Amino acid sequence: MKLCARWLAWAAAMAACAWIVARAPVVTDIAAFLPGPATAEQRLLAEQLRDGVASRLVLIGVRAARSEDAAAAARALAARLRADPAFAFVADGDPAGFERERQLLFEGRYLLSPQVTPQAFTADGLRAAFARLQAQLTSALAPVVRPLAAADPTGELLAIAQRLAQVPAPRTQHGAWFTTDGRSAIVLAETRAPGFDIEAQGAAKRAIESHFAALEAAPGLTLELAGPGVFAVESRARIERDAERLSLLAAGLIGALLLAALRSPRFLLLAALPVASGALAALAAVALAFGEIHGITIGFGLTLIGEAVDYAIYVHVQRPRAGDAQGEARLARALLLAVLTSAAGFLAMMLSGFRGLAQLGVFSLVGIVVAGGVARFYLPPLLPSAPSLPPLDWPPRRTGWLRALQALVAVAVVASGAALLARGGSIWNDELAAISPLPAAAGELDARLRGDAGLPELRWVIALPRGTQEQALQAAEALRPALEGLRDAGAIAGFDSPADLLPSERTQRARQAALPPRAELQAALAAALAGSNFEAAAFAPFVDAVERARQAPLVGADHYAGSALGQRLRAQLVPHAGGVALLITLRGVDAARADALRAAVAAHGAALIDLKGDVERLIAEYRRTAVWAAVAGAVLIVLLLAARLRKAAAVLRIVVALAAAVTVAAGALVVVAGALTLFHLVALLLVAGVGSNYAMFFARLPAEADARRATLGSVLLAATTTFLAFALLATSATPVLHMIGATVAIGTVAALAASAACAAVES
Repeated sequence: MKLCARWLAWAAAMAACAWIVARAPVVTDIAAFLPGPATAEQRLLAEQLRDGVASRLVLIGVRAARSEDAAAAARALAARLRADPAFAFVADGDPAGFERERQLLFEGRYLLSPQVTPQAFTADGLRAAFARLQAQLTSALAPVVRPLAAADPTGELLAIAQRLAQVPAPRTQHGAWFTTDGRSAIVLAETRAPGFDIEAQGAAKRAIESHFAALEAAPGLTLELAGPGVFAVESRARIERDAERLSLLAAGLIGALLLAALRSPRFLLLAALPVASGALAALAAVALAFGEIHGITIGFGLTLIGEAVDYAIYVHVQRPRAGDAQGEARLARALLLAVLTSAAGFLAMMLSGFRGLAQLGVFSLVGIVVAGGVARFYLPPLLPSAPSLPPLDWPPRRTGWLRALQALVAVAVVASGAALLARGGSIWNDELAAISPLPAAAGELDARLRGDAGLPELRWVIALPRGTQEQALQAAEALRPALEGLRDAGAIAGFDSPADLLPSERTQRARQAALPPRAELQAALAAALAGSNFEAAAFAPFVDAVERARQAPLVGADHYAGSALGQRLRAQLVPHAGGVALLITLRGVDAARADALRAAVAAHGAALIDLKGDVERLIAEYRRTAVWAAVAGAVLIVLLLAARLRKAAAVLRIVVALAAAVTVAAGALVVVAGALTLFHLVALLLVAGVGSNYAMFFARLPAEADARRATLGSVLLAATTTFLAFALLATSATPVLHMIGATVAIGTVAALAASAACAAVES
């Protein structure tokens, strides 16, 4: 009756877990595995990178052997995308598009130009303007200036263009934008769907690929795609592929190993019970704690196969003879200690400060505890007879073998320690690229297309959060002289302020007030042109334009609607909690003068965001937190061992084995990877948690030969399954999973060898 009630409770719990998991959304937002923003300005930029115009932008490269073919295909693709309702804006360098941009600036020139002052429209001011015009008409600018001279003799459009020219224009050939190597034509497409909507971004990516495939273009064309939405879609696909592929491989390899070693299909099926129970309970716990399940957490779940199956192996292989109450109690204590020490190894994940790592920690801890409990309380009555094991024995009768292993471990520890000491303070790599979930090739493609398209890199940004748009624009105008001074001093190469496209209402009204009435302007014009080669009547369009500008409504953001300038403006002037935030992007920042730049910006009530530097400082802070969490986890493991074993010699042997395993694993990683990241640090504590199981059993091997053989066999088999699971994880294309997998795979081998070197038989 009790047994039946126990199984009913298990079935009810699993059904509840399955219901929770089925309702939980699965996300693949890579930001979960990056440091979260620490300041209000960083949060603002993070919001824009997640849901702003920048997050909706798809960078498209059409590559071909001949630039003419690439340009023709890019123009055809852009035409198809403009007709697709999934895209709000498409630009490809079409000259017709430039003409529209020029016309928008020309229409608003007297409210946009920094040259518009009362003095500029006096007789003396106009005389100076016409002298400039005379010089321009005989210079290389003549083809540009001559068509506009009658309507814009004072050169307001040219002044606006010179101010906006701080933003580098893309290279243009054959009527299309091109990369600097002249091989790829560039198309920019903004999706209507927000950047965080992975399903919609995936549909947009497929639409681009479909339109490209439908082109009747020259052979040999290649499509290149980059941008936040594209990366999110590709990351999800890669994570899903890894989760499916690696889980199937892990289950297959571990199943084949158990079948070959234990020759029991029945046990193979029963071993799946704690694994499945632990995984389902772990996913449900993550869903309840975080409201969602990350795709990387699902991929990481395959490690639970290697960990959870260990408990089934321990219960099956080390099961005492019927009626041996002392043996059953010893196994129960050992299993409980194994579960507790393994679970303690995941505490650093939960305390790392990364939302993604915290998910992995909750998943693993709950999964381990549930799997261990199911193996302990549900499996024994169902298991087949104990397997016959090969004649294993350790420590060996020939002590030379033990001494040789001890010497090998000692040499490995010394060599690893030397490698770590040689790195000194550079043992840690806190660079963003080192822990980014994106492959290096994706970042390189994005940087190439973004730079060649003249888009800001968004590393250095000035944030001006204000209550209203007018306040934000006025603040940007007040900051301009300081930025110009920094540019002239070489601290920055340039900056892009949205106030250049949309001056504040105060500035526009001042410029409007500077425009003289028609009669006054005509008199000043006649006086300025007296004795010159210009006829005043030829400049009637100029007089009419000034009169219209005096009475025209102020230029607003909607003036640029549907244009590339409008897209740029929306990316930099955005709604924010409590008002509007203005973003000024910087180019060519001299990092050595960043402090001076930060001080100049702060003096105007703005904040300088160094996205790369700030994030890397956060990573370093999180790493320091994780180091203390790792130390706490290691201390907890030792305390658990000491409390349960109550023998100083046994605890000392375990501590020595674990220290050796962690040192060897860390040294090997430094030699192979060059430096350690935060994820390596967290994984090293997992090595301590996993290795504590092996060290615990080796430190107190039973005196009775059969029991000792069962203990050795179960530990070797468990270590092999754990190694297989994490070695497979190391093949993942997702950097987070790869780093954790490689670290624990190396550490498992080192922990097994070190534990065997510290082996002792109970007296």
